[in-house]
Amino acid sequence: MSIYTIKDANFEMRYLRFGKEGGQPIAVIPGAAIKSVMGAEEAIKAQYAAFMQDYDVFVFDRISHMPKGYTIYNMAADTEKAFDILGIKNADIFGVSQGGMIAQLIAADRNDLVRKLIVCSSAAFITESAGKIMADWKAFSAAKDIKALMQSFAGNVYSAAYYEKYRQAFDAYAASIDDADLAAFEITADSFEGFDVRGKLDAVKAPVLVLCGDEDKIFLPDCSKDIAFLTSGEVYIYSGEAHAVYDENANVLIRIKEFLDRK
Repeated sequence: MSIYTIKDANFEMRYLRFGKEGGQPIAVIPGAAIKSVMGAEEAIKAQYAAFMQDYDVFVFDRISHMPKGYTIYNMAADTEKAFDILGIKNADIFGVSQGGMIAQLIAADRNDLVRKLIVCSSAAFITESAGKIMADWKAFSAAKDIKALMQSFAGNVYSAAYYEKYRQAFDAYAASIDDADLAAFEITADSFEGFDVRGKLDAVKAPVLVLCGDEDKIFLPDCSKDIAFLTSGEVYIYSGEAHAVYDENANVLIRIKEFLDRK
């Protein structure tokens, strides 16, 4: 079992840890999810198999009990606390979607925590179109309309081909969603409101790699170009790929490892 729990006076957070203990730390911050990614431990380990030999891999969840009004800024502050409690310094941070927003805040606030920063399928601020999607997710969660929520979530995150290929898995996932998941996801969807880190990104000192798909329905490629410009980072845009290019295209992790291994 690779799932651990950090308990602080103010919060509780689960995380996965695997790979080479004491190796170069890499912290993975996943995107918004209807259910915790901690239930996908074995799949995550398989996905990051190429990192196990040299990297001490940490995958951070959100806190276990998010209060109403909990924001991405709060998520970043609590993740920084988790780093401090675990003694993580000079880590490579890989943030996906909402996780990329958290990662940008950490890199801007705490240069001591970050060696290199990778952001995938994310944005430095919430565009009007992205805000509409998050508002829909919040409304569907509040109404406990699992069918509508899954259609919107899967339709905006994944490509049609990927969704069809794994339809049975998506159906099983939807069947496992309960009221507690919906309540937590309502808070998660609401947490995007007001996010804008553009004025902070000049404080990022670490080398930056930004990745996205050119068919991302949530955060258009211009969002990734903005992050790269504001951080003087590199950007790579995958042709024909959706928001979840990080799950759908194995080259993403290959490209990330090449960036991290580069001297």
